[in-house]
Amino acid sequence: MSKVVTFVIPRQPPPSLNAMQRMHWAQRMEIKDTWAEEIAVAAKEAGKPQFKRAEVRLRLYYRTHRRRDADNAIGGAGKVILDALRKAGVIRDDHTDAIRLPEPVIAVERENPRGEIELRELAEGRRAG
Repeated sequence: MSKVVTFVIPRQPPPSLNAMQRMHWAQRMEIKDTWAEEIAVAAKEAGKPQFKRAEVRLRLYYRTHRRRDADNAIGGAGKVILDALRKAGVIRDDHTDAIRLPEPVIAVERENPRGEIELRELAEGRRAG
């Protein structure tokens, strides 16, 4: 039976790659730091799970409806979240041998924006990417 853990971060998901690149560096750092703190707390509450190799599924629920594409979400929100998971010690590294990152689910929930991060242990010997 493979290990599965889900973190729910009750805030607007991080912005897209395009939006992050247009921000002032201090604003980008604030977003990264906030998500790192939120994920560290979620990991602690979940018993500090650790994954050698994991599939990381992202479900991103935004407050407003806009055209969003998966690769832009991965470049912005995905990068922020993977870095935070690594910083919290949940994943060892975020390279392709250590994680599999399927296309994220992108949806709108005006009253409940959030990020859901599901981690599933991958069997040893199978390449993650």
